[in-house]
Amino acid sequence: MYGGTSGYYEWINYCPNCGNYDCLLLNPKGTVEGELSCAICDSDFDGCTGADKHADGAWGWLTPYTPEPPQKSVNKTAPKSETKVEKYQRLFREKEAEILS
Repeated sequence: MYGGTSGYYEWINYCPNCGNYDCLLLNPKGTVEGELSCAICDSDFDGCTGADKHADGAWGWLTPYTPEPPQKSVNKTAPKSETKVEKYQRLFREKEAEILS
């Protein structure tokens, strides 16, 4: 581990050092601590911190993946129309309330 907390992390598949997407490979060298490597520029990144593992210090950092919150479902169905029986019952109740008041 390169100075981060061990655990499971997700990163956007983008190499900040060469600017390419869909090029990160998961631990192709079989390191014990685990790392991500760029298939294009051969940069190695720590899997816990996302830091570039360059000898002179990190040249770049991976971008953490944050899933979007689920969208609230919106009921797009049309409102239910009143049946003839329901309309009759509603009108009857209204008329009855009018008479009793």
